[in-house]
Amino acid sequence: MLTNKPTSIIHTDRWNLNPTAAARVLLIQTVEVSLGVCRHLMGILLTHWPSLGGLSTQKRVLAVEKLIHQTAKNPNPKYRQFDQTFYKFPSYYRRAAIVFALWPSQ
Repeated sequence: MLTNKPTSIIHTDRWNLNPTAAARVLLIQTVEVSLGVCRHLMGILLTHWPSLGGLSTQKRVLAVEKLIHQTAKNPNPKYRQFDQTFYKFPSYYRRAAIVFALWPSQ
């Protein structure tokens, strides 16, 4: 009996990157900052997990952002040192780091 293997819906491109020495230093620094953000977030997530655990992923991200990020509508976040430590950290990276830190719990 012949069985057909289902075709894959997901296609992944593979690119060979050849960064210069200066670009390699910047890439390493980017990874180090990203890991620092995730380490910082893990402590906050563990502390607040009883209130975060029952939320959907999207609501968890918003709740964690409210704990760490100062805005006009949220002038006093509980962990304001996050914005001080990671000054000018882009919101899309911040949200991606929160999702990454939440990933093992999903």
